[in-house]
Amino acid sequence: MMDKQLKQEIALIGSNPFWPSANGILRAHDDTLLEQGGGNGIWIYDKLEKDDAVFSDLQKRKLAVIGRPWSITPASDTPADQNVAEQIEQQLQKLPFNKICLGLLDAVLKGFAVGEIVWNVDNNQIIPRKILMRDQRRFHFNERSELLLITWNNLYPGEPVPDRKFIVHRHGAKDDNPYGIGLGSALFWPVYFKQHGTQFWAAYLERFGQPGLIGKTPEGTPESERKLFLAILQDFAQETHMVIPEDYAVDLLEAGKSGGGTVSFEGFCQYNDNRITRIILGDGDLNSGRGGGALAAAAIIRNEVRLELVQADADLLADTLNESLLTWMTEFNFPGTTPPRIKWDVTLPEDLKAKAERDLIICNMGFEPDPEYINRTYDGAWRKKPAVPPTIKPDSGARGDSASAEELPALYTEGDPANRASVGQSAIDAIHPPDDLLQKAMDVLLQPVMDKLQNGSTPDEIVDWLPTVYPQMNRDELSAILARALFVSRLWGAVSAQSS
Repeated sequence: MMDKQLKQEIALIGSNPFWPSANGILRAHDDTLLEQGGGNGIWIYDKLEKDDAVFSDLQKRKLAVIGRPWSITPASDTPADQNVAEQIEQQLQKLPFNKICLGLLDAVLKGFAVGEIVWNVDNNQIIPRKILMRDQRRFHFNERSELLLITWNNLYPGEPVPDRKFIVHRHGAKDDNPYGIGLGSALFWPVYFKQHGTQFWAAYLERFGQPGLIGKTPEGTPESERKLFLAILQDFAQETHMVIPEDYAVDLLEAGKSGGGTVSFEGFCQYNDNRITRIILGDGDLNSGRGGGALAAAAIIRNEVRLELVQADADLLADTLNESLLTWMTEFNFPGTTPPRIKWDVTLPEDLKAKAERDLIICNMGFEPDPEYINRTYDGAWRKKPAVPPTIKPDSGARGDSASAEELPALYTEGDPANRASVGQSAIDAIHPPDDLLQKAMDVLLQPVMDKLQNGSTPDEIVDWLPTVYPQMNRDELSAILARALFVSRLWGAVSAQSS
């Protein structure tokens, strides 16, 4: 018999001496939030999104999930489970589901996100009419990880919430931390240093971005005139012209360009931008100084890391919705059945061009693709192209210097002389390579043969000459190919004669 302790939790959160609670309320297990939040609490993470780099990278990460297609998978192949999946998918499609998921992904930054479900009855079914995202500062968790709502009537510890009412999505939860730990904990300091570095940079540019003016007055100039001259120099900062006495002088004072200065401030801000990107997207500007293959390899690795992050975010969000919304909808409307599951498709589309090039290489190795594979891979109704029969077949004798009368085109028969040239040209145009041997050998083999024919060599001379040039080729094959070449040559000569 199984010990009952095996079925129960023993290391409860409330009994953790390293994570004390106050009046049964757990505090957030986030050192950055505890040390820097102060009276703002989790609102300090909202301020982080005002930084351009944080906002841009967070949008990329969230929208990478939202942009992927999702589907509902039934628990089994039974008609009942199939019907449950179909009904729930139809209900979710009636909601602004992408907007709801985008709100739940706010947990990536803050650790947790809360969505309130407003249920409704439609056609004897209990369905979610809308899901509203709520401010995380309005909630606590007790020692049993139960959600408590802070209201005017109960500021502390908060009111218990009804079951099947609130969806809580968490990110980075450790040791059953119900608050989770979002990326804001790691982003706080890079953003802090970047903002202060930008302030110093702006002050530097204001002070040293434009040259200063040094006014020189004659010795013994009265204090009143010196003050007047100083006012003239100050006005010149906004004006383009000034008038000074002839014996006064103005020099320009410019900041040195070596060391420190604006380059250091710019590099410091860029350094923190890279840290922000590395925290959110798993990479930063780590490819400085790389090029060529190293840069391409780094880009591939970077894309793989981002894809893994998208997959993880999508899986965590799916787990939350499967354990809450989909389970509750099933329990309300289809009691006794197993809830379906939602899943996002994060796979990258296959590069069909690269696949086709690979398939072509395999075909050239002597393999022929299965028609079923072709249709499945290239998404269509493909069938093998039928071989085109040759229109003109030359005599296949060993010498091949003649053709039977039945095989000769109308050019060699009596007819209207005006049409003979066009008929002959049509016959030439209709010639197709009769087999793969001729097709492969044509460019390499027939060009030297044609050169010999044009130079006046006889067929017998060419037959004796060919083995010395192509010693590895069978003489019968050479004779067959030569017959084709002679036939085309004679036919073309006849067409040329008739056309002249």
